[in-house]
Amino acid sequence: MTPPGGQRPLHAKKPSTVTGHGPRYHLGVRPRLADARAWELGERIEVDLHTTLGRSGLETLDTLIMAGIAETRADAIRWALAQIRERPAYERLRERIQEIDQLRTDF
Repeated sequence: MTPPGGQRPLHAKKPSTVTGHGPRYHLGVRPRLADARAWELGERIEVDLHTTLGRSGLETLDTLIMAGIAETRADAIRWALAQIRERPAYERLRERIQEIDQLRTDF
C-alpha cells in the first residue's frame, strides 16, 4: 500500500527477503560518543537517547522526581550522571581511557 503522496519509505522499496537480506539501519556510534564527550566538557549538545529501563530503574527515577531532586525522568538521569562524574574513581577511569587511547595511537 502506497501512502498518500505516492512516496514509499526507503525500507518499503527494498523489503527483507526470506534469507534475511534487506534494508539495514545503522546508527553512527562515533559521532554520538563525540557528542557525549563534548557535552561532558560543558558544551550543551542535546543527544536523543532511547533506553529500556526495568521497573526498578523507573522507580528510582520517579523517586528522584518525588523527592524534588528532578522535575522529569531526563533530569533525573542527568542528575545521576553528574553524581557519577563527581566521584574520584570516575576521573581515574577517564585517565585510564586516555592512556589506552595513547597506546592505540602509539601502536
